[in-house]
Amino acid sequence: MAFVRFAARDPGGANVIASLLAALEPDRRFAFDVWTMPRATPVFARFGSPAVEFAEDAAPAALAARWADPRPDVLVTGTSHYGGFEAPLWDLARAGGIPALAVIDSWVNLESRFRDGRPDRVGYIDAAQAGALRALGFADDHLIHTGHPWLSHVRAAARPRPAPQGDPFVVLFASEPIASDVAAGVNAPFGYDERDAFAVLHAAAVSRARAGRRLELRVRFHPYESPEAFLARVAALPTVAGLSVVVDPGSRPAHESLAAAHLVTGIGSMLLLEAFALERPVVSLQPGTIRGNVFVAGERGLTPTVVDPTQAEVLLGPLLDDAATRADLVLRQRAFLDAVSADLRGELRPWIDARLV
Repeated sequence: MAFVRFAARDPGGANVIASLLAALEPDRRFAFDVWTMPRATPVFARFGSPAVEFAEDAAPAALAARWADPRPDVLVTGTSHYGGFEAPLWDLARAGGIPALAVIDSWVNLESRFRDGRPDRVGYIDAAQAGALRALGFADDHLIHTGHPWLSHVRAAARPRPAPQGDPFVVLFASEPIASDVAAGVNAPFGYDERDAFAVLHAAAVSRARAGRRLELRVRFHPYESPEAFLARVAALPTVAGLSVVVDPGSRPAHESLAAAHLVTGIGSMLLLEAFALERPVVSLQPGTIRGNVFVAGERGLTPTVVDPTQAEVLLGPLLDDAATRADLVLRQRAFLDAVSADLRGELRPWIDARLV
């Protein structure tokens, strides 16, 4: 039986690859294994797929030593702007004449995902992303439309629940490791970081709390994020009766965090798009951005984006105060999910099958 190797370094890539694998499962005609780094392993475990895990600092030689155990006929990977995993696997595949496909899980950092190498084929999410890949030099015959398997999985599995009743009004903030990524040189400057974004939300919440509202801001940290600097900044922010800030446990399933919120905020993380599937309204906070809008739904005009901190209350206020405004935003967000639904049988499945003959 033909053998396919699936691989992902990061949780985002793992979500896409694991949900893709699950969608292929009912009639797959191949054996497979899964290669990961530590933060991706739990994702595959939730899908019931055991993984061969490599340390985050694993050298390409360590990957090469295991490559032929067993030798794959096809390689399917995620993409990561951190590097050090997928690109060496693409190199191994190319050296052995093995076709390799990389499936993209996001719209940002495209260039850095391929700075260390390129696979034979790239699975793109939508037409706009295909255009961006062409601008990076990918030919049309190297592109395969996959849609977004993870968002399609979340949407299919979701049982949208009404927003929580009563006080306090809960706003979830999905944080990201922007400050540390920029400091490490693995991402370009944004003009702000996650702490600046949260401060904008906090200021708007302070204003509402002083007017008599009860609000709870819940912070959910990214798996790559160290929270110490963030929490130190929070401790220095003004306190006011009726407003609380709590950390949402990382062990809590994301869908539970989203379902428990009335409003979801953040910068541009995948969690914001997962909120669409659970029918929670979303606002992106990008104060003073020098990179344009890094949240794809905001860039396309579907989601409000706070760029000028002085306008935060103008954008956030109606969503904090009015259920009908939040419901209207949820309706607009549905159109985005419709546009990125997974397309595994149109191009992906035929590409795999043709290489397993």
